[in-house]
Amino acid sequence: MSSVARAVPPQPCELRWESASVPEEWTEALRDVRSLVARLTADLTDCRTLSVSPDDEGATVSFTTVDGRTARRRIGGPRELLALVEALLVNGRDPAPAPPPEPTTVAQTHASLPADASSEPGPRSLVAFEAGEAARGSPLRSEAPRLLLGAGAGVKGSFPRDTLAGVGQVFAGASFARWELAAFGRWELEHDAPSDANVRRLRFSAVGGGAMLGRREPVGPFILLAGARAAVLAAEEERVGHHDTGREGKVFDDFLDPRLGLYAGCILLESSRVRFRVEVDADAGLVEHRTEVAELPGFPRWNLGISLGAETGLFR
Repeated sequence: MSSVARAVPPQPCELRWESASVPEEWTEALRDVRSLVARLTADLTDCRTLSVSPDDEGATVSFTTVDGRTARRRIGGPRELLALVEALLVNGRDPAPAPPPEPTTVAQTHASLPADASSEPGPRSLVAFEAGEAARGSPLRSEAPRLLLGAGAGVKGSFPRDTLAGVGQVFAGASFARWELAAFGRWELEHDAPSDANVRRLRFSAVGGGAMLGRREPVGPFILLAGARAAVLAAEEERVGHHDTGREGKVFDDFLDPRLGLYAGCILLESSRVRFRVEVDADAGLVEHRTEVAELPGFPRWNLGISLGAETGLFR
């Protein structure tokens, strides 16, 4: 008695890039997918070819199985490619068949089986994927944190008794799933504030740091972000002018300024190593500072600002 073995291609899944050249923004995504596909074996997937056809609005991904079935999906950019491929490669064996029933006619057997049932266990069909695997996510890779580094600069206005001032900020932290957690440092440059006619100059400045926690939501080619932060800054208030004696004088006061705030923004060119980050923020001092120096007014408690910067992620 002879048996026929099922043919298995030596390389279970072939990755194809359907374009003459690979744009820079797709390079990393294709490298990750190629690494994933290289680890596959015939008993892990029923994939024969995986084709990526780029266009101006993203790409079309075509997944073809060894028995000729094809699924096509649209993606908006390279950041969506790996997650989609992992979902398409979700595989497994159907449960072992039940013991064979009593002999019946062919007509009865066909009537009792679902339209897409198979007489022997095999790789899950694309119909099964569409029905539930996408919702459950892929088991091929767990979401690992990514280290984030960034910096930005902008302006802020404070209330009351303040004008626009330059602001600089740096941060370091991690993004995981769709969250970011980071420590940041902030510098509010020394700047003049409105004062009365009897005084030449009133200056404010602050420097310090804190922590921020935010949510990152992909929307097309962008990532929208929003979160909260807490910080403690070392603030200084300085007044330079004439005393009643007519002599030039200076008085100042140093103190700690604890703050709570909110921020929101947008990340551009998300698929690049270095991404632009536009952010607006607002915070409030938790303590109203009342200086013991009579010549100094109260320090501004409310701040509203906007900044433009960049971030980069150090990936696995």
